[in-house]
Amino acid sequence: MNHDPAIQMSGLSFQYEKSTKQDLHNINLSVPQGKIIAIMGETGAGKSTLLMTLNGIIPQFIEGKMEGSVLVQGSSTQEVPIQQLISKAGLVLQDTETQIFGLTVWEDTAFGPSNLGVPLDDIKLKVNNALQKVGLSGYEQRRTEFMSGGEKQRLAVAGVLAIGPSIVALDEPTSELDPEGKELIFQIVRQLQQEGMTIVIAEHESEQILAYADEVYVLQEGKLVWSGTPEQLFCHKQLASEFRLRPPGIASLYWELQGKGVDLGEACPRTADELVERLIQQLELVPLYQNASQLGTSAVTSPLAKQSSAESCILQIQDLHHSYSNGYEALQGITLDINEGDYIAIVGQNGAGKTTLCKHLNRLLAPTKGRILFQGENIAGQDTYQLAPHIGYVFQNPDHQIFCSSVLDEVTYGLKTLGMSKQEQRNKAMEVISFIGLEPYVDDHPFTLDKGLRQRLAIASILVLEPQVLIIDEPTAGLDWHATEQMLHMIRNLHQKGHTIITITHNMQIATEEANRVVIMSNGTILKDCAPLAIFTDEPIVQAAKLIPPQLVRMNQLLSRYIQLSPEQITAEELAAALSERMRSNA
Repeated sequence: MNHDPAIQMSGLSFQYEKSTKQDLHNINLSVPQGKIIAIMGETGAGKSTLLMTLNGIIPQFIEGKMEGSVLVQGSSTQEVPIQQLISKAGLVLQDTETQIFGLTVWEDTAFGPSNLGVPLDDIKLKVNNALQKVGLSGYEQRRTEFMSGGEKQRLAVAGVLAIGPSIVALDEPTSELDPEGKELIFQIVRQLQQEGMTIVIAEHESEQILAYADEVYVLQEGKLVWSGTPEQLFCHKQLASEFRLRPPGIASLYWELQGKGVDLGEACPRTADELVERLIQQLELVPLYQNASQLGTSAVTSPLAKQSSAESCILQIQDLHHSYSNGYEALQGITLDINEGDYIAIVGQNGAGKTTLCKHLNRLLAPTKGRILFQGENIAGQDTYQLAPHIGYVFQNPDHQIFCSSVLDEVTYGLKTLGMSKQEQRNKAMEVISFIGLEPYVDDHPFTLDKGLRQRLAIASILVLEPQVLIIDEPTAGLDWHATEQMLHMIRNLHQKGHTIITITHNMQIATEEANRVVIMSNGTILKDCAPLAIFTDEPIVQAAKLIPPQLVRMNQLLSRYIQLSPEQITAEELAAALSERMRSNA
């Protein structure tokens, strides 16, 4: 058996050509063969830079000053050509669209092995295996331009797997995936590990990292500041806070219970089921019901979403259908009323039709059939620019709507069509820039900002027009925990100021804790329009929409088998208080 490390970094430092600081500083690490390694840290900590050193992109393709060495399966990434290194270490980039070349799914997956001279019969086998692993079997002839963001992300993983490297590096591979898709990717990672592969994954998804990773390396400002197991990392609240990592739901509950004197061991549980098992033993919990079918059926009184009235309705969607030019029917008779002042989260699996639906609301797409009314008036025949001051749309990828050379110019751009003087434009733009928190970057080029700041800039460029309705597509995708909290706080403030918010999201925190109404979609239809706490009360709908409850909602469901809980008790503090009450009653 080969006991040499899969990856060996010694004194690795790197500084981009025009950077004013070292982007990686004296990194020393050794990754054993066959391990799942997580790289965590804030946006800008150096995670992507580190991954790009694994197959020679740095320093062979991206220029800069590199010191130290990186050995991958014993090969130096500074000496061995990239063409050879990709057969040892495959890299899935954060922006998957830069990694997709084929017109169809099959062509794109075959691109890598084709360029390596693999025989056609072997290519077919590799492509079929790779697509099966990422859940894209049957998509072979789907044109890549018609795929959702999450589907493209899985396709990029398949393209790397088809080459057959022994090491796979994944840069935030789940940032645009639905909850089931996230779990699928990590199941794929576990399967690849079982086949002997080494996985290096840069991720903000702390719950999956806690459940799946063998070791975690934390970067801050290009420095390796911590390493150990995920159970050790999330055992300590101060570490997660210091490194600005999103605490897993079970870790938050673990901390709360430890603080109340419940001894749950020195290592954080890795899953909700593991934490429940510890609680059963520690608190001597027994089922409330003898009939297994009754377990976890705490009374659900969550109402449906409130019905609209003619006075409160700002948008009406009536029998909306949409078919793309390839014949794919993305929407199949959507009828929905949106009330003034709503905060709606639209959820569902990738490809459910969420983005297609919302793009109709300001005529980015036109209906195949049906109509949309804004404040009682049909928007058919109006152009997007006419609707923009009333219905703003922020794209999933902020880079798709940023094109000016400074933050100020970007925010000012939309005001130029409104007949304002230059001073009025600047005053209005600066007011919004201040509200969004972009004042320190007002003269910076947008593409020097990290993704979280670019996302805020995209919102600012729409918000400056003061639309009554603001549509935000995946506002937290790819953001670290600190940026996610800032984004959610900003959207909350916009809602409180009177804007009607419609957000497309896979973030169940937004759906359960932020929104006042949730629309669940699947296969171009609406399955349910409900209050947030009613999302997970209908199991067939949950399964059809590929939804997975947040960990604390899952903890509520599991603990309801043993103690009296209401569905509203879904915070760590509420669950810990209920368990503490049980402890006092047992004493």
